Amino acid sequence: MTMTDTRWTYKVIDLKGSFFAATVASAQIEEALNRLGMQGWELVAADTAQKPFQPIRAILKRPL
Repeated sequence: MTMTDTRWTYKVIDLKGSFFAATVASAQIEEALNRLGMQGWELVAADTAQKPFQPIRAILKRPL
């Protein structure tokens, strides 16, 4: 299968807490992303929606 033939499935998760409020520890984020990585998920984007005190939204993908 070539890169152009690859089909993807996507997952959107909210990491609880807020980057700006410093309520999400880096270790917690790493743990969550490593756990998902072991399941084949790859982080492609992360955003706070430019609103303080909102969860960090992470978008992941993996081949079908």
